[in-house]
Amino acid sequence: MQLIRHLPDTADRLSAVAIGNFDGLHLGHRAVIDAMLHAAAAGGLRPTVLTFEPHPRRYFRPELPAFRIERLAAKLARLRDVGVAHVAMPRFDAALAGMAAETFLRTVLQRQLGAQAIITGENFAFGRDRGGNADLLQQWGHAHGITTIFVPPVMLGDVPCSSTGLRAALAAGDVATARLMLGRDYQLRGRVVRGDGLGRTIGVPTANIALPGNLLLPAYGVYAVRATIAGEVHAGVANFGVRPTIHAESGPRLEVHLLAGRHELYGQAVTVEFVARLRAEAKFEGLTELKKQIALDSAGARAVLAEAP
Repeated sequence: MQLIRHLPDTADRLSAVAIGNFDGLHLGHRAVIDAMLHAAAAGGLRPTVLTFEPHPRRYFRPELPAFRIERLAAKLARLRDVGVAHVAMPRFDAALAGMAAETFLRTVLQRQLGAQAIITGENFAFGRDRGGNADLLQQWGHAHGITTIFVPPVMLGDVPCSSTGLRAALAAGDVATARLMLGRDYQLRGRVVRGDGLGRTIGVPTANIALPGNLLLPAYGVYAVRATIAGEVHAGVANFGVRPTIHAESGPRLEVHLLAGRHELYGQAVTVEFVARLRAEAKFEGLTELKKQIALDSAGARAVLAEAP
């Protein structure tokens, strides 16, 4: 996959361009990309995704708490995996933020990317003060002989699949809804770091996984998970939270207990797929009660994972 951080003055080939942030690459995003790939193949155009870094929301509201669903590297890998060969990712800065809508269409899309087909969601807004919308894009495209395709939202019942809905589901710990929106289990990836070793002392060793600080994280709780380590998938139960029974942490921890037994994992990268939320995080009277609950959670995770696809 070719990643273009600095757009050329003039494109060397005509393109079909899908525009969006594509954070998490949920099914709504996939519909936009599928439409772009179809338009590119039909017209002999270069299939291109146009996205921005940093996220425009971060540029305009830097004080907001973390809201990204996945790291940038994960987003790019997913785009590659669904067949995107070219990603244009210019820096979102004051020049882009202040660009008038028609200037954006003429300069970025038409001249720099050679857009002959433009594919977006129906609610796409662009340009200074979000002054451009689908109507303007359609009128401008018609005037310049450029195809415009507006992809309707993917619906889950009467709920649209959207980044906003996905974030709300994760914030509630509703990983089942997140799975429906993503078309796969929600996941986090990090390296195993040394903890305080408490799990081993009570016969329940856990892998403490370092988490990035710039992502939206799911609700605190206990989850049935699958952990992929060096290409092998392991059934597990995970606690994500501040461990109130032991001592409240200054920040959340993700601790994963592999159901099949002990593994020496320090320093290894682990991908954790959240299959189901078993319960909210709770405080217990002591380690004995905590150990009993972990046994119940482990049994619950085994049952859930045995039935999960």
